[in-house]
Amino acid sequence: MRKLIGLGVLLATISLAASACSSTTKAAASPALKAVQASAAKTIAAKTATMSLVVNASGAVLPGSSSSGGSTTTAASSGSTTTTIAAGPTTVTVSGPYDFATNLGQLSLTVGGSLASELGTSPIDVVTTNTSTGWQFYVNWTQLSKAPIGQIAAAVVPSGTQWAKISLANLGILVKVAMSLSSNPLSGFTAVFNGGSPAAMFPILLSAVSAATKTGTITVGGVPATNYNATVSLANILAKYPNKKSDITAMEKALGGVTTLPITVALDSSGRVAQLGLSLSTGTGGPKVTMTMNFSGYGVPVSVTVPSGSTVFDINAIASTLNSL
Repeated sequence: MRKLIGLGVLLATISLAASACSSTTKAAASPALKAVQASAAKTIAAKTATMSLVVNASGAVLPGSSSSGGSTTTAASSGSTTTTIAAGPTTVTVSGPYDFATNLGQLSLTVGGSLASELGTSPIDVVTTNTSTGWQFYVNWTQLSKAPIGQIAAAVVPSGTQWAKISLANLGILVKVAMSLSSNPLSGFTAVFNGGSPAAMFPILLSAVSAATKTGTITVGGVPATNYNATVSLANILAKYPNKKSDITAMEKALGGVTTLPITVALDSSGRVAQLGLSLSTGTGGPKVTMTMNFSGYGVPVSVTVPSGSTVFDINAIASTLNSL
């Protein structure tokens, strides 16, 4: 069961990073601010892109370990050293074509660092889609079962399973249990960002930027992009969506009480998001996560077949049970 929860940690780390993308008071509409706020609509209007998401996490604590005395592993990431406690994920990379209009994605997931010993280092297929209950992830169980985590397949996953399904709304439950957190780190996130997919999140997130400053030019995927430092304000979201007050409050609490968040946004020559970066913590003693999301090849064809039928094991069905542990 702990290894199954580890899968939830892996996916939830990605979602947790996205949950920090949240923003205070209005600033003068400078050219930089206008460009960042307008980038969401321009990005989604492109319909499709190749997405690459790299998440580095440290300080994740699994049940039975402690941040002060638990075992640690150290891994090099982008020239720096990242220390993770116990079995927390060190590096997670997700990449592949993504459709903003349908939320369909045909992605490849790889793991580096401490969880690699349990989940393996071979790429794992992940399909994303959107349903009435929010953004859904289908993880290729046929591939994953070849990793050490496959040892629990017979006990937890029914025979014949090819895909394991989990919604973004339930990922927070898995990471709460797996990391021994006091609260669900995704509390309020899926409600605030209408399911949590990039297509749903970007319009709310980037329109809530309260300040932005141009810092120069960087290269993303071989293409020059204008880089901005920006501040996202939760108060701005509340002002625009007053019905989300309780959800915003829950998200603030889950992120350690923050009300603003610094992010970096790089825009291509068409004003679309080329890169989005952020760092966050779930508060004192909680896991720390940095995320870099790149988009390139806008207009790339996206062809996705969503798994269905008896080949899919729905982890959503046991999420409520895990939440009570």
